[in-house]
Amino acid sequence: MEDQKKEDLIISRPQSVSSMRKGTEMTATVVGWFIWAVLCRPLVLLILWVLGVEIFYEHMIRLKGIFSLADSVLLYYVIVVVFYLIIRGWSSYNQWKFRGKDRRVRNPAVSSQDLEQFFKLPPKTVKKVQAWKDITVDFQTNDQLLLKETAAV
Repeated sequence: MEDQKKEDLIISRPQSVSSMRKGTEMTATVVGWFIWAVLCRPLVLLILWVLGVEIFYEHMIRLKGIFSLADSVLLYYVIVVVFYLIIRGWSSYNQWKFRGKDRRVRNPAVSSQDLEQFFKLPPKTVKKVQAWKDITVDFQTNDQLLLKETAAV
């Protein structure tokens, strides 16, 4: 247990979250995505299209850049092919290197006793804290915690 990092010791208790809070968070998320999808995103895209058309007209039509584009088309194709070969080569290398290996290894389960031992908590503290709805965690020192039950908002 001592070689395990503090970041691995996370208490996940989604059942402790009230249904009111879950509903509020879901509603806020849906409203936020709706605002982004319906209002913000089309406005941003419209502005970018207008700027893109203006820049294209200025450089390709008015300044006659379309003629140099025709001269450089072979170079552009070569660059695209080189990028494709690099990405395909890297993908093939990774496929060869990691074939048959499961890289999605889960962290080992952490028990209440492991948490109490790691954070130097009194016995049965973790079981008691798991029943609390809102918790304030204060890191006193590297491995010392101060846990307080806070009033629900």
